[in-house]
Amino acid sequence: MEDNFSKYIGLSLNIPLFDRFETRNRVRAARLQQQNYSLQLDNAKKVLYKEIQQAWYNALAAESKYQSSDVAVSANEEAFKLMTQKFENGKATAIEFNESKLNLMKSVSDRIQAKYEYMFRTKILDFYKGKPIE
Repeated sequence: MEDNFSKYIGLSLNIPLFDRFETRNRVRAARLQQQNYSLQLDNAKKVLYKEIQQAWYNALAAESKYQSSDVAVSANEEAFKLMTQKFENGKATAIEFNESKLNLMKSVSDRIQAKYEYMFRTKILDFYKGKPIE
């Protein structure tokens, strides 16, 4: 038994020379996936830029509306003062006086609405700038 006892060491090495193009296909799929992610990133950047641009235009429109409503309030206040004087002197009817008062109240209401719309739009721009909303 002692003479038949043999010792040996074995080494096995597997080199896949042909794996039915699995490695090549996985590399191609990874490249396509990388291109897909790159296109998705570009698309997301474009959508964000469009949203920021729209927010900017909305803020400009809101500012313009606020300024024009401020001018309208000034004009209606002056018209109401004149109508009040005419009404007190008997030159205008109560209907004309009430219509002038109603126009003044509507212009004041429009100015308040425009002011808050402008504030809201500027806060949206601040959000896109990264400023905390207070």
